[in-house]
Amino acid sequence: MTPEPYVTADDVAEHLRITRRQVLEMTRRGLLPASPLGVGEHRRVWRYKLSEVEVAIASGVRKPDSPAQNDNLARRSSNGTIPPGSSPSQRRKSNG
Repeated sequence: MTPEPYVTADDVAEHLRITRRQVLEMTRRGLLPASPLGVGEHRRVWRYKLSEVEVAIASGVRKPDSPAQNDNLARRSSNGTIPPGSSPSQRRKSNG
């Protein structure tokens, strides 16, 4: 039996019939399981297994927050501001 191949965000977008941008945003929010490739904190290349994406969508469960996300939330709640490097959606939520 061959292992399931990893696919790109474009492949997931086509499978789910949404845009690549939506796939990446869902990944950043923890709604879709993905494996980051490369190094660095901000610019990651993601790879997915369609079976894991299907299970995540069917279950509707988010993955646990990463330690970096917890640090950002702690900084945000302590001083009422959005930490640098936060996503545009986080900035919109705090402004409105």
